[in-house]
Amino acid sequence: MIIRFFNTNQPFILFFVVIISALLCLLPVFNPEHIPVANGQMPFYILLEHIIGKAPIVSIIGSMIIILINAVLTNSIATNYDLVPKGFAGSLIFVLICSSYSGFFNIPPTLPALTFLLLSLNAILSLTKENYRLDAVFNAGFYIALASLFYLPAIYFFIIVIVGINAFRARPLREICIAITGVVVPYSFVFVYYFWVDQLPWFIENSFAKIFSLFIPTQLPLPYQFLPIFILILVLMSFAKIGVKTSERTVKDKGIRAVIYLFFVVSILSFFTSSDASPQHFILAAAPVTMFISPMLVNIKKPVLSDIFLLLLVFLVFFSLSYSLEIFK
Repeated sequence: MIIRFFNTNQPFILFFVVIISALLCLLPVFNPEHIPVANGQMPFYILLEHIIGKAPIVSIIGSMIIILINAVLTNSIATNYDLVPKGFAGSLIFVLICSSYSGFFNIPPTLPALTFLLLSLNAILSLTKENYRLDAVFNAGFYIALASLFYLPAIYFFIIVIVGINAFRARPLREICIAITGVVVPYSFVFVYYFWVDQLPWFIENSFAKIFSLFIPTQLPLPYQFLPIFILILVLMSFAKIGVKTSERTVKDKGIRAVIYLFFVVSILSFFTSSDASPQHFILAAAPVTMFISPMLVNIKKPVLSDIFLLLLVFLVFFSLSYSLEIFK
């Protein structure tokens, strides 16, 4: 009953999602000293750090706003391309996943990067429409570049742009060249700026020198493992449900789902190019995970079972967030 209440198309449901997000933000507000400081070397994130300063309350409110924007974008993409039923259940699940760790409330670089990655994903999926505009291809590459200027591993998501163009266009060479141009344009301005201030070698050394490095993370603390394990179980259940209906889908639908699967894979693999084992790097996977598990929960024949899964998710989110804030220590 709970999940189906949120899975309606009434605008007032979004108000409840905002309220839930605000309630989850109350825990970090009362214990801001345990929010780990996010570090980033990319120019846009360095600028964001200067704007925010050391004010934890500003970071928490800013994070909540960006999480809500990403939740709406994720839900909009999923509903527009029939990945989930019409409603706001996807927004609710996204907000829960992205509120499960205290570091998410310090505006980590992955959070604004995800916003631009979702805009790029939407641009790529728009190629499935007959009346698509060619500037959508440029925008897809442009948004990838902007995302990588917050969080460098986001540049790997350009693979999704290439795959999407090849999947949805019969003659992809022109579109691929336009997408590459979209990536090059922002970086050309950044390179010119750092060259002008005589810091181009520093920028290349501190940013791009690590792009091909491989990081093998150490084991996460046991309390942080409960929520990812539960989410993985839900994702596998959704895969099993999707696999049953694969033969019923059109070629276009299969292509859209293949792009979402690739988004999920790249978001997980990008974790291994990060410099630490912080859970913040998994934010990029929140969007495809939401698209996987929200339709599965909505379409469970027994509403009581879907509510049990949702309540378990809420409990584990609260437990993980409380542990990271050291509330019970």
